[in-house]
Amino acid sequence: MSIQVITPATAEPLSLTEVKEFLRVDSSDEDATLNIMISAAREMCETITALRNISHYLVVPFRVLQAYLI
Repeated sequence: MSIQVITPATAEPLSLTEVKEFLRVDSSDEDATLNIMISAAREMCETITALRNISHYLVVPFRVLQAYLI
């Protein structure tokens, strides 16, 4: 049994507005794509660093926790 995410992140570290301002995008044609890219970037950073940047609710089996404590 592994760690299970009960409640995934409900917000992103960067808003769509912030990303659009940085990229100098004025139209809303690419909003859906940018939102997907924001989420993908957060998930990639969390995977690489093994850290969560946004609150998640997890279920951690005792065996998994015990392996980290020993």
